[in-house]
This record gives sequence, C-alpha cells and structure tokens, in this order.
Amino acid sequence: MQNLINKKQVAEILGVSVKTVDLWISQGKAPKHLRVGRLVKFIPSDVEEFIQKLSEGI
Repeated sequence: MQNLINKKQVAEILGVSVKTVDLWISQGKAPKHLRVGRLVKFIPSDVEEFIQKLSEGI
C-alpha cells in the first residue's frame, strides 16, 4: 500500500498553494482524496493520474 500524502505535499507537487488545493476540494476539482477525521489525505497514484489528466487537457 502506498503512503498517503497531505495537502501541503500535493500543493508542492502541483506547484500551487494549499489554499488552491482547498478551493479545488470544495469545488470538486481536486485529485481523489480521503477524509480521515478532519484531515484530507491523497494517494500518490491518484495525484499522478490527476496530473496526467491535466496534461492531456492542454
């Protein structure tokens, strides 16, 4: 199983701010994520898939 990563790590990978990741989550535009209590966690492969979809859209 892959290690989960947090919003800060996702923001760094995507080159955006944590606020942008929060906005995308609220708008349903973020990579697939899991809620663990109050925390939001991401599976690295889902973030990679999100990046792939973004690059295909360009």
